[in-house]
Amino acid sequence: MTQHEISTGPCPLEMAKFENDRLWNYFNCHAKQRLDTFKFFTIISGLYFWVLHGLLFSAINTSYLANISAMISVVYLIGTIVFFALDCRNKLMISTSVDLLIQFEKDNHIKYNIFTTSKQKKSDACLFGFDIGLGVIFTVALIIGFVSFIYSIIQVCCN
Repeated sequence: MTQHEISTGPCPLEMAKFENDRLWNYFNCHAKQRLDTFKFFTIISGLYFWVLHGLLFSAINTSYLANISAMISVVYLIGTIVFFALDCRNKLMISTSVDLLIQFEKDNHIKYNIFTTSKQKKSDACLFGFDIGLGVIFTVALIIGFVSFIYSIIQVCCN
């Protein structure tokens, strides 16, 4: 460090770069987490439907298999709620970082305001966004899990 840096502190340009990198890394981390969570949920859902189909529609239709499918349905319902909570958390973190990046663009007079422009155009871009799509997917997953649980219980009672 030079004597000038010690006496005056870090250069404003270096500080702005540091803040920009920090904000971008925060945004990037949570955006990746949100996508990874959804990918993992998709894999878990596929496995659930594969196992459930095998249990409920097998040639050996016993109350034992129906009990197992009921337990698997309960685990799936709990898992769906956990994944939904994780998605809400990541959505909040992304929203926070976008707001901070917009503020950073305004404060530093950035020429190309990517986040500001993106947020302004987001409402006009499409009717069916990622947030709504995930909400629909989680709702449908909860309904299917609940219906399969009820169906399994009916199978137990009938056998």
